Amino acid sequence: MFEIKPGRDDERMDIFNRMFQPVNELWDQGVSTIDSKLANFKADVKKVNNKYLVEAELPGYKKDEISVDYDHSYLTIRAEKETNDEVKEKGKIIRRERHTGQAVRRFYVSGVDKDEIRAELNDGILKIEMPIKESEEAYSKRIEIL
Repeated sequence: MFEIKPGRDDERMDIFNRMFQPVNELWDQGVSTIDSKLANFKADVKKVNNKYLVEAELPGYKKDEISVDYDHSYLTIRAEKETNDEVKEKGKIIRRERHTGQAVRRFYVSGVDKDEIRAELNDGILKIEMPIKESEEAYSKRIEIL
């Protein structure tokens, strides 16, 4: 006789996923900044008509915790959250799943009109519109989030 134990395949798959997790994380980054100490957030980049649109998921972040910079054709989104829940709630953290610290994504987006870049944060979604410019220049600009 043999015994069927539920979950054995799940255990093997979990080990397999953990073994390849660093490779998968690097692959998913595309042209983004890769640093294992930084948390990643999901972002979509698309080209619609005459502009690039970036939508990044940043739930729980406030406008003053996010910075958006465009520097020499690189769009950098940086979000930073520092909290000390143990001090605020006078208790000991048993499990922490919410990220504190810094999260950074960087995308190469050339040919953008830096003076017309707009960013807006609504319901945890950062939306950035970057109109495409005909001539390409090297420039830098900090973008205000509305």
